[in-house]
Amino acid sequence: MTHDEVDERLAGGPGVGRGERLVRLDREIIRCQAEALGRVGEELDRLLDRLRAADRWLDRLGEKAAASPDAARDLGRTIDARNRLRDEILGVRHHLIIQREALGFVRHGPVEQCYPVPARRIPSGPARETGRPEAPEAAERRAP
Repeated sequence: MTHDEVDERLAGGPGVGRGERLVRLDREIIRCQAEALGRVGEELDRLLDRLRAADRWLDRLGEKAAASPDAARDLGRTIDARNRLRDEILGVRHHLIIQREALGFVRHGPVEQCYPVPARRIPSGPARETGRPEAPEAAERRAP
């Protein structure tokens, strides 16, 4: 909506008093705030859908990784990409919380309930293939 369209909607025509214009302005502001929150929520939904699809793909890839070193490397790269997507989702969700705080909302439980973010996935297998630190006990057991 352009500024002229907003001005026209708020003006209301002849005989509209200042009080009515202020009420209309308040309604317009609330509508814009709700739309902004809705856009962030829609973005979170899209990102969470992508994350769920990545998790399904990882589950299938994990079955293949046990039999193939190439699949195991692909699994590690895919897990890294999935975790980066998860981090992006957390950032967008944090942005939504900041917007809500700016509007006076102080409880954020509903955001976490509506947009739950699964935990990071950790690659399995030897640390040298996944980049994950190995527990000291495991290294001791492998020592000759």
